[in-house]
Amino acid sequence: TCDITTSTAHVFIENFQAAKEAVFHTSVGSVEILNGTLHNPFLDLTGGLDFTGTVTGNVRLKCGIGRVAMDLQNSDKIGRFDITGSVGSMQLKRFSAESLTLDTSTGSTRLDAVNAGKAAVRASTGSMHCTDCTLQNARVVLSTGPFDFSGVLKAACVVEQSTGRVDLDIRAPQKDYYVDFENFPRSVYVNGSAITGTRSGSGSIGEETGAKHKLRIKGSM
Repeated sequence: TCDITTSTAHVFIENFQAAKEAVFHTSVGSVEILNGTLHNPFLDLTGGLDFTGTVTGNVRLKCGIGRVAMDLQNSDKIGRFDITGSVGSMQLKRFSAESLTLDTSTGSTRLDAVNAGKAAVRASTGSMHCTDCTLQNARVVLSTGPFDFSGVLKAACVVEQSTGRVDLDIRAPQKDYYVDFENFPRSVYVNGSAITGTRSGSGSIGEETGAKHKLRIKGSM
């Protein structure tokens, strides 16, 4: 087991393994782990974290004002991955999880090569960027910040947008999708062409019957 708490110091750890559980608390300082293996980690971070290695079990990550960068090197034995972000920045890449929960405030969040069997994402005024990700049965609720996604949205997914900008680069055949738009009084652009809805702001593309994936997009202002 491992329990590390830092104040203003910078802690560097190399070739490290915690087989049962790992707890990290940072204040102004930071922790850097190179070639680490963590099981059931709880990361409560006001300061920074740089992590390169693998994780297993359930992961809890709280990011305050610091910077968090985690390269999980294709970790594929993660159950729940729960993330809470404030004004700091987070970059997480190369992992698969049975479920992903992400709730961010004003900070910046980037996910690269992330695969989740079930996903719940909520973003406020911060920015969120997802590159080469695969999310299944995802519900994404957005406020004023921008949201960029490239990859695949599988099964039944919902994206709810308020005043922010949404850009979805779906890297799968359009024929596999039924997309339903709700409350978009302005045009929606699909492959560069405007899809104009009805007066109520609703519309759809594709055939609902037999579609592999269904994507519902709700708009606001």
